[in-house]
Amino acid sequence: MEFQLSSDTGGEQRVRQLGLEPFHYLLFAGRLVPEKRIGDIIRAVCRGTNPYCLAIAGEGAQDHLKLLKMNVAGDRRIRFLGHHDPRTIRSLMRYSLGFISASELEGFSMALLECVAEAAPAIVSDIAPHRELFGSYPAYDMFSPRGDIDALAARINSLANAPNTFRERALRIRTSIARQFPVQRMIDQTESVLNSAALRFSMRPRTANGLPRQLS
Repeated sequence: MEFQLSSDTGGEQRVRQLGLEPFHYLLFAGRLVPEKRIGDIIRAVCRGTNPYCLAIAGEGAQDHLKLLKMNVAGDRRIRFLGHHDPRTIRSLMRYSLGFISASELEGFSMALLECVAEAAPAIVSDIAPHRELFGSYPAYDMFSPRGDIDALAARINSLANAPNTFRERALRIRTSIARQFPVQRMIDQTESVLNSAALRFSMRPRTANGLPRQLS
C-alpha cells in the first residue's frame, strides 16, 4: 500500500510567488539560531557548481540574521524568505529539491518530520535525533558530519546529480514511517499515557486544601 501525499492546492503558485522555481531550490526551515549552523549550509551551497539556490525560511535574533546575510555577500543563490505560515512551509518542503539540516543539536525536529511527510529528500547532520529517524535505512547515505563543509557540499552535489533517485527514496521512507506509526495507534498510545498520568495524579496524597502533597 502506498501512502499518497495530501492535497496542496495552490502550492506551486505559493512557491513561485516567493521567487522560487519548483524543484530548483534547496530548503532550510526553522529558527535562525547559531546551533542550526545555517552558515555551514550557506558556505556548502556557495561552494557548489550546480544551479540550485538555497531558500531559508524562518526568523531569529536580528544580530545573527545580520551576520548570516553578511556571509552571503550579495550571492543571489541565497534567499532569505522570513517567517511563513505552516501551509506555505509545507509547500516549500514539497516542491524543494531537498531539505537540509546541519544542526549541531536537536530535540526531535518538527521541520524534519514535515520534510518526511512531504517526501522531500533530506541531507542531515550526523547527530542522534537524525539517526533515530533515518538510521534504520541501511542505504541512507545523506548524513554529514557536523561542521564539515566539504562533506555537506558533497551531499548536495549527490542530490543535485540524481534528484529523481533521491525523491523516490524519500517516498519509500515516508511510506515506511507511515506504516510503522499509523495515526490511530499514535492517538491511542498518547491517550493511554495521558490517562495513566491522570490516574497517578488523582491517587496522590492530598493536603487539607486539596493540593497534591508534593506540590504544597
